[in-house]
Amino acid sequence: MANWASRGILLRGAAVVAGVVVIGVGTLYAAGGHTAHVKRSLTATTTAPEAHGKAKLVVRSSKRGKFAVGASHLQGNKTYDVIVGGVKVGVIQTNSGGAGKASFSTKPSTRNALLGFDPRGDQVMVRDEEDGEDVLVGDMPDDDPAAVACCLPESGDDDGEVECEDRTEAECLAVGGTSLGVAGGTGSASCFPNPCATTPPAGEELVCCTNATHDDESEAECEDVHTQAECADAGGTIVQATSCDPNPCQVTPPVNAAACCQAESDGEGEIECEFVSAEACAAAGGTAPGAATCTPDPCGG
Repeated sequence: MANWASRGILLRGAAVVAGVVVIGVGTLYAAGGHTAHVKRSLTATTTAPEAHGKAKLVVRSSKRGKFAVGASHLQGNKTYDVIVGGVKVGVIQTNSGGAGKASFSTKPSTRNALLGFDPRGDQVMVRDEEDGEDVLVGDMPDDDPAAVACCLPESGDDDGEVECEDRTEAECLAVGGTSLGVAGGTGSASCFPNPCATTPPAGEELVCCTNATHDDESEAECEDVHTQAECADAGGTIVQATSCDPNPCQVTPPVNAAACCQAESDGEGEIECEFVSAEACAAAGGTAPGAATCTPDPCGG
């Protein structure tokens, strides 16, 4: 699963239901058609030491997926950004008791926004929208790092869009598909955005978000594109918005941000550099090397 693709989002408007504000539009595909269950408890920072949070992704098929980020013991009646890989995917509006939830689904409803990003292998943050203070942080594990994006043969829908599924290269070739990218994080190693979708959507302009470092060191940039494949080739994220002004990709800047050395979420013990707030770094079990940037890498990676 490519890290950049796991950070993808698709934004369409906001829905507020029972203390939930969520933003999103898109399609999620399961790796090789197998059911995936990925969840992570989010760690509270010193900014909100009593906070609790969970992120959970369930994918049962290429057209059935749900993702949710829930939080409690936060300030009541307040808005928090939900950030995945340095890009805002939605917001949590807490109730008077300080609890709230952002929910996404491939079958959207009044309670769920349409899921259009894959959080696997990425960092999830909950940040105070007003002052930029991180309150919850966690890394979503990647359940299938060997997967690549597979364009399935003869799978075009009514719009002529070729279906994409996350499969291993061998599984993709076995069904006569075309594999794209390299497993583990380069090229189109995931279906977000869909690298197989080369047909422009009817009557719609696509907005593509890119973040060079996938964290707070770089600002999320916005660009109009013609197809999902064009955005995927740029390592970006499709965002459905009316324009890039104001920038729909941008997150609230964090406070006390600097380089942080922390273990990767794959459990292999490798150390990577993330540009995050001091509070998020400590909550993630990282150490601050005293550098103001991750370039060059102060963590020895």
